[in-house]
Amino acid sequence: MSYLTKYDKYSANLLSRFFALIIDGLILLIPSFILMLPALYISLSLATDSGRQFFYLQLSTAMVSILSSFYRPLFFHYKGMTPGMKAMGLELVNLNYQHPSFSEALKREFPNLLQVWISALVVLLSVFLFGHEGKGKVLILLVLPWVSTVIWLVNTGFIIFTPNRTSLGDRWAKTIMIEKDRQSFKMGVHLNNKGI
Repeated sequence: MSYLTKYDKYSANLLSRFFALIIDGLILLIPSFILMLPALYISLSLATDSGRQFFYLQLSTAMVSILSSFYRPLFFHYKGMTPGMKAMGLELVNLNYQHPSFSEALKREFPNLLQVWISALVVLLSVFLFGHEGKGKVLILLVLPWVSTVIWLVNTGFIIFTPNRTSLGDRWAKTIMIEKDRQSFKMGVHLNNKGI
């Protein structure tokens, strides 16, 4: 029996999670675009060939990805939800019905962080090892889609195929994404902690 089996009825549905991700993605577009403006300027005005343009764009993309990878863990720790989750009525809590600690939030987001950091590492390695040559483009285009897809499929598989819809990170951090029916979840935790 899973540690979360008794909380199955409070677990957030897939459609709400999906729309929360879409909203968060749209929110992240604005600061990402602002952070990428200098790289776009350099790549389009100063770079003399398409190889150098690719170099600057990939370098800035990797840096923006690394910075944005802390968006969800920080919101989980301080608010218990991202703006997208708030809009969809979702909240992330630990089994004591509290916002997760920062270490719990990092554990929960580990598969996503791993995906972002491996992708950024591949981009940075290809950029610095091959510069603006075509070999770096081949490495990025061959490796990144596979790494990202495999990690995403494993994590999403846990959400889809487990009865309580918990991700791999939820299992490790012992957190659960719930629909914000706070009183019934709090009561359920209270009663289950007393063994009722």
